[in-house]
Amino acid sequence: MRSTMGGLVLVGVLFGCGSDSASDDEAAFTRSTLPNGATHVRYAALPSSDGPTLTPDLRIGTIDGAPEEIFGDVRAIEAGGDGTVYVLDNQASEIRTYGADGAYLETIATRGQGPGEISGANGMVLSGDSVLWVQDHGQWSFIALRPDGTEIERLPMHVRAYGWTWDGTVDLEGRVWKADLGREAPMAPPEPGITEGSVRRYYVSVEPASEDQDTVYLGDAQFMTHVSRRGTGFSFRQIPFRAEFRPIVDPHGGFWLVTDEHYRLTRLDAQGDTVVVIEVDEAGPLVTADDRQTFIDGMLEFDPDGRGTAEEIADLMPERKPAIEALHIDDEGRLWVRAAKETPGETRYDVFDRDGTHRQVVRLGFEPNAFIPPRIRNGRFYALVTDEFDVHYVVGVSVPD
Repeated sequence: MRSTMGGLVLVGVLFGCGSDSASDDEAAFTRSTLPNGATHVRYAALPSSDGPTLTPDLRIGTIDGAPEEIFGDVRAIEAGGDGTVYVLDNQASEIRTYGADGAYLETIATRGQGPGEISGANGMVLSGDSVLWVQDHGQWSFIALRPDGTEIERLPMHVRAYGWTWDGTVDLEGRVWKADLGREAPMAPPEPGITEGSVRRYYVSVEPASEDQDTVYLGDAQFMTHVSRRGTGFSFRQIPFRAEFRPIVDPHGGFWLVTDEHYRLTRLDAQGDTVVVIEVDEAGPLVTADDRQTFIDGMLEFDPDGRGTAEEIADLMPERKPAIEALHIDDEGRLWVRAAKETPGETRYDVFDRDGTHRQVVRLGFEPNAFIPPRIRNGRFYALVTDEFDVHYVVGVSVPD
């Protein structure tokens, strides 16, 4: 395992080294070589989308209807090559399938502890259009299902950690990946106030046939947390709009990650070494007084006596929001970068090839749920959206080339 950070600190001061300029109708950029051999691609700006703002042509879900059409707590979406949509509802503990037209087909997994049953699933990935891998916390297992729900095999979860959604995936070689954290020393009981530190970020893979595991170190993630006492326990609150160290597995090999608030992306190889760095001269939106007040008001709804804490946290918000909100990989291996919001109700994705070449801007006329990863499969974008009543809907839209 090798550290990636040595290459990263060179970004921004060595971009002219070995550089040759290039431009096209879409975006002008410079491409250079860093001392470690990695490619550095820098964009002065990305183009605005000349195409339409896309709106869904598929909508699954309803506020009132048949049980199979109502979602309680969607934790994952998948889509097959034939247009079948798979929806994991954690509240119902079911995986349901729908046709390309949105019509309900069947429920392929239900609550239970037996073969093909789930009891606490919070993520799934369709591998090769033939195996649906499901992470089930209720059974501390990865369960492999055929598209009709027949169980093929199951593996014990190789990283025992809980998250709202599964932060791993399955790569093209069939290995199951999951994130892990490490600390240099055991955590002491927290002191009230601001706690700062770092954790080592890893991804751990398991090969299903042999159950052999491998660990890749991706770097250190800095954190800042506000700690307060709540009865006999503690309350931990993150600082809103503070940049996070966000890595994702690239199923085609290696990893992509964002390390700070800048529009800077790094692709790592399978050993965790830097191979491509993308930079765009674009800053995130300003954190406004309204943003701070909205946070304070939201905290006071749940904790009327917590004004002091709320104001302290609001004062720690950065000047700007991170330029990048999320990363996703489509079935062709392209990177989809969800840029910071410019217009309420609209979402922008910048699409890059693995070598850092910018391909297109995709604008959506809706906001995908930020906690449930969308799926981009077979030229279509599938996502979860919620309305003002917090009702869940699965939507799909065709993406132009």
